[in-house]
Amino acid sequence: MYLEINGKKYPCGKPGLTDDTLTWPEVENLKTPVTGMVKTCANYGFALREDDPGDWARQTYEGNILTFTNLPEPPPPPEPQEQPEPADPALTNREITDILITMLGAEENDNQE
Repeated sequence: MYLEINGKKYPCGKPGLTDDTLTWPEVENLKTPVTGMVKTCANYGFALREDDPGDWARQTYEGNILTFTNLPEPPPPPEPQEQPEPADPALTNREITDILITMLGAEENDNQE
């Protein structure tokens, strides 16, 4: 199987078709963007289908897979969020003193009852 684009042949695997996407695997050395009619042909030359890239919302060519699709562009991945620095677990002398005074004051109140 091969694609014929602007008179040039590109070997490919069996195309896949869904409601909104057409893919051809194993397409090599393709120049993008694809323009002109794209004929999908059997090895003996019979044209199985013809597609106009202009009839599709967008096209991609990644990893030797040519895709025509009407799906919207996927959103970009979110930017990594800056992680807040963890609070320093060490207490200041003043904080320790305040805690001890609070604890001792609570003990005195408990003893008086």
